[in-house]
Amino acid sequence: MSTHIFLGALVICAPLLASPRSNNYEITTDKVGGKLPNSEKIHAKIGGKGFYEKQYATIIFRKNTSDDADLTKITLQWNGPAIPPKKNPSLYLSGALFKKSTDELIATHDNQVATGSWNEQNQQLTFIFKPTYPLRHITKFSIVLTVNAELEELLQKGSFSLITDDLPDAFQTTKKTIPA
Repeated sequence: MSTHIFLGALVICAPLLASPRSNNYEITTDKVGGKLPNSEKIHAKIGGKGFYEKQYATIIFRKNTSDDADLTKITLQWNGPAIPPKKNPSLYLSGALFKKSTDELIATHDNQVATGSWNEQNQQLTFIFKPTYPLRHITKFSIVLTVNAELEELLQKGSFSLITDDLPDAFQTTKKTIPA
């Protein structure tokens, strides 16, 4: 009888023991991400005619360990044709990071967690978290970029990847990027 109980417990628990309990992340380009409603009108009012916000990508962090993991910074490396220097304002990249609690992006001030800063020399977009942002079991962010038609066309010729050195220690052992 006790042998049957042991074997039953082993069958139930084996998948749990065999599955890796590591933390990981993925970044994927949003195929359906479109212009955010009214963003063209807002940019036209503030002197940015032709610019609009577009949902570009989603970052998903999966924390499968009990280790603390607080984000202080996320840096995205551009892998594609160089985005020209700031002296060409029609191609200057900027963006925002929104927490994503549903499948649909809700781009409100309350959901915005960081504003992006573009480094034209390194071709990197950096988001700084103040205060730090604690990662939970599953944490999703949506990357929203401010673009115009010319910049959007350039972005379709490449993709972003996460610079893993900026991630919390709990995510340093599992470096995973899923290309767009």
